[in-house]
Amino acid sequence: MTAPGERLPAGFLPNRIESTPYRADASPSLLNPADAVHPGRQPQSAQRIALVAMGTLVLLQPLWHGWLAPPRMGSAALAAGLATLPWSLVLLATLRDRAKGVLWGGTLALFYFAHGVALAWSGEGLERGLALGEVVLCLLVILPPGIVAWRAPRPARHSAR
Repeated sequence: MTAPGERLPAGFLPNRIESTPYRADASPSLLNPADAVHPGRQPQSAQRIALVAMGTLVLLQPLWHGWLAPPRMGSAALAAGLATLPWSLVLLATLRDRAKGVLWGGTLALFYFAHGVALAWSGEGLERGLALGEVVLCLLVILPPGIVAWRAPRPARHSAR
């Protein structure tokens, strides 16, 4: 750690969480987890699994809320549109940047996962089955990219001493 008035060497910024310095001029592979790929693994397959699950969720939402189990009160078209819109936007984002789209899809999947668990707990019959399907698809969006990121090699930590 540096004293209050002491200056840091050029190219280093203090890390508030740990006492290890952070290099501002680090290579992109250290800054972007999508670039830090283990040579034997293919994260593209994890992204493909997540994309297929997101596409299936886009198809499931209007079928579920518009036709198979429409809401008891309110408009089925409005419910189907509101449930489908976020997934459609995430899939459009993946056309621009696949890794960021999968990241946003995983974040959105957390909300739909909670929705599916709540309906699986309280629903009956077809609604419970659709909710369990939503839970499984959300897990397929979240887990494969997360496992690849968890197993990716980490950059070496530098000692502050």
